[in-house]
Amino acid sequence: MPKMISYIISKRRYKFKMHDLKQGEKGFYIGDEDAPLADIKISRKENLAIVIEHTRVSETLKGQGIGGRLVEAVVELAKKEGLKILPLCSYARAYLQKKPEYKDLLL
Repeated sequence: MPKMISYIISKRRYKFKMHDLKQGEKGFYIGDEDAPLADIKISRKENLAIVIEHTRVSETLKGQGIGGRLVEAVVELAKKEGLKILPLCSYARAYLQKKPEYKDLLL
């Protein structure tokens, strides 16, 4: 069963399935790519690393663990591609530094 994230918009409860996390050209996002509810922007540093430029979560989704899930999506991508991660985003840097299992992935 997919993980569910609940959030409230206009006093209605919505259930958000993690498969709604999508990968676009410049990172991962939730919602519409042109106007996402949450997103993490990435770029590449040569063939060595994925650079996390910023993470953004809308007010309606804050406090639901979505920022962490976006960072985890980048971790999964980096592992799959055998790359390191350079987190320029302060949120992503703090999140990754708290996880000792990701120490070897960081630049």
